[in-house]
Amino acid sequence: MGCSAVAVAAELLEPAAQFLGQADRLCEDLRLNLETYARAVADQVERELRSRLAEERFEALRAEGRLLSMEDAVSEAFAALDR
Repeated sequence: MGCSAVAVAAELLEPAAQFLGQADRLCEDLRLNLETYARAVADQVERELRSRLAEERFEALRAEGRLLSMEDAVSEAFAALDR
């Protein structure tokens, strides 16, 4: 969730949507329930992305993020945030 929030703040909307998808999948895979504050951040990031990207584009990017391996997600995050 943190990478998504940072990416949104940096105007990197498409990577942010992918990071959000990867974080969603990771939480599901590990059966993690986010703490209230983390869920609030995730919800805010999602609302921001949905309002700024076309719905279809947001869903496609989020789905792409869900398919990333952990290693690929970390590499993508560093590459995007290094721009």
